Amino acid sequence: MAGEDRSTHRPRPVRGVAWRDGAPVLGARRFRDRFDQRTLGTLIGQLGAVPLIVVALFTPDFLIPGGMWGLAGLTVYAVAVLVVTITAGTLTDRQFTVVTGGGMIGVVIAAALVADPGTSHLVLPFLAAGPALAALQSPARTVVGFVVAGSILGLVSVVDRAATIPGQVIGGGAIVIAIFVPAYLVYSLRMSLEAALARQSALSETDPLTRVLNRRGLVTRWDRLAGRSHPVPGLGRAIGFVEADIDFFKNLNDRLGHSAGDTVLIEVAQILQFVTGDRGLVARTGGEEFVIAYAAESAGAFAEFCDEVRHWVGTHTSVTVSIGAVYAPLPADWPRAQHRPAQAVIDELLRIADQEMYAAKRNGRNQVSLTWSDVLTGPAPEQRPGRSV
Repeated sequence: MAGEDRSTHRPRPVRGVAWRDGAPVLGARRFRDRFDQRTLGTLIGQLGAVPLIVVALFTPDFLIPGGMWGLAGLTVYAVAVLVVTITAGTLTDRQFTVVTGGGMIGVVIAAALVADPGTSHLVLPFLAAGPALAALQSPARTVVGFVVAGSILGLVSVVDRAATIPGQVIGGGAIVIAIFVPAYLVYSLRMSLEAALARQSALSETDPLTRVLNRRGLVTRWDRLAGRSHPVPGLGRAIGFVEADIDFFKNLNDRLGHSAGDTVLIEVAQILQFVTGDRGLVARTGGEEFVIAYAAESAGAFAEFCDEVRHWVGTHTSVTVSIGAVYAPLPADWPRAQHRPAQAVIDELLRIADQEMYAAKRNGRNQVSLTWSDVLTGPAPEQRPGRSV
């Protein structure tokens, strides 16, 4: 149609196709979203029984006498696991443990059903699949449990089928190594990746100059602080929000240069962290502006903390700070009463603290201006103009 804006045109919905963020979620993507890697590996692992079933059907003497009944039971179990897993989607740790533990027992049973001992030993390496899959996502104790269980099952099977002691020793050692090494490698790679991601996350939430939190880090850790500030003796009954702005910082930069300014910023950040300790969060939110979110026990204690911050900076550095502070009590049913996102709460506290900080500037600088707010106990305020972290 003439004049139609095709850039925002969405095709007519097709039956059986899911949509997300305005785009169709096709089969492969829907499959990946439904199953995590560990669950996908479990599904694929059940297919390992297919060659055994096919060979047994076309070569009856491949199994020990009466082995077809055991193979039928293993087939039923494998099919049941496939159905349950596909129906459930991503497996929980408990579901994975039950399903994979049963599969490892099935491997040992399958090895016992094979008539030829040499061929029987070739089935046992399938025991390594369970521990390796566990190493992808399961807790360390689960991984260790699977490695130990798999090794015991493998050793029992080798001792039962090997005709000589050297064969038992060599075969047992080989199966233990075959189980341990893949699980160890997968778990080591997983730990390395998680450590790298944690370092990257920390870098993205840290101010590179002062090493305190940046705005993103403050928002990310807010809920942790607020949860700790639940009215429990010793943990705080309110959130104290501080904005500290270095006085005459522009003049200092102009007179002494940016290197001197950077040194001052680092010194101030270190003092703020020292005074705050583990009772709060320190973040740099602007050029010479710092924010402290503090777990406060009372308004009086918070006022003393603010003056202590001002005093320490003025005493131990060449600059002073003007402080705007907000004391925000927590409701009795915190954090259940909190339905607003952290960003919105911080923005409102920053707006109020900003006003108090400028009041401290007008009163002569190197001052503390403190107010009380019901931002955490009252209804959500209307959106007002102001800065945002």
